[in-house]
Amino acid sequence: MCRVVLIGLGRVGSRALRIAQALEGFEGCEFVVLDADPGKRRVAEELGASFTRVEAPADAARLARGSDLVMVSLPSSVAPRFIEELSRVCVDVVDVSYSAVDPYVFEKPFLGCGSVYVPDAGFAPGYSNMLVGEALRLLGGAEKVEILVGGIPKRPVPPIGYVVTWSAEDLLEEYTRCARIVVDGKVRCVDPLEEVLRFEIEGFGMLEGFYSDGLRTLLRNVEALNMYEATLRWPGHLSAMKLLRDLGLLEDRPLEVGGARVSPRKLLARLLDEVLAISRIGIGDVAILEVRVEESGARYRARAVMEGEPNDPATPRFTAAVFAATGLAVLRRGAEPGVKPLELLTPYKPDVDRVLRRLGASTATEVVQR
Repeated sequence: MCRVVLIGLGRVGSRALRIAQALEGFEGCEFVVLDADPGKRRVAEELGASFTRVEAPADAARLARGSDLVMVSLPSSVAPRFIEELSRVCVDVVDVSYSAVDPYVFEKPFLGCGSVYVPDAGFAPGYSNMLVGEALRLLGGAEKVEILVGGIPKRPVPPIGYVVTWSAEDLLEEYTRCARIVVDGKVRCVDPLEEVLRFEIEGFGMLEGFYSDGLRTLLRNVEALNMYEATLRWPGHLSAMKLLRDLGLLEDRPLEVGGARVSPRKLLARLLDEVLAISRIGIGDVAILEVRVEESGARYRARAVMEGEPNDPATPRFTAAVFAATGLAVLRRGAEPGVKPLELLTPYKPDVDRVLRRLGASTATEVVQR
């Protein structure tokens, strides 16, 4: 019997567990959930997994030792510490966390173990990387790479034109983390809210966009003259986020309020979770991804769209589908040791596409040769 350990049973982790247990290839596997919240025990057991409460990364690694696969679905602020400990116990790891840490800092220990670490195994970065990898294979290179991605409500929702479907803390990270893009062959670090971009997206009309730090491993593995990721939002959203930033609500430095130390960003994240949770608003969402690549007059364009409902939003479902499908591919098909982001694992793409379509995604790819 195989043993699969899932660390983190939040919005994405719980959905990934449910998806994984329905996939052929995971049958007969024992699923073990590790989470710091004892309240997650009931959820884990309802999904047919055993549960152990764990807070310390070293304890999680000790319990994961000897497993056939470890899947990590943790907030970006804590995930790297868990990956560091897991790299020492020689297990294959698939990670969906959106962390600022360069995954390649873990290359040496994973290579030494002969195990694999797949970072960013989600929506974007994640599936977007896989599409860029496919484009490179088909076109033979890339002069220009555009990644347009967004999880948005089906219509704008006041006061910021948005609903929360995933970690609000990680969401706010997108507006504060320096976004790395490539311009004329050089990497630039830009303020995400410095420039409002605009894109015409089929079926949605004109949307706003902002540069986001989703290129990550693509900066190392893709030689492009110009390359960026832009996150899509309904018009008006970015002016609202700029206002919140100007008021200091995106600052992480704690302030003293009534004798307590409070991080404005953490407070805002908590408020967004309360006020704009998709289940509370009662409106569905749409996950949109377009990847456009050009090379010597040839063009590649891939598009994926998934619709969701308040009780089953598209963005975490899309993310969980890629996460679960990648975990299964690593478990059953294997991968070369070391750090292997999804742009280097394009042979997995048919497996991931099958799971995405099974969960309601529409996907299309067009290649125009010169």
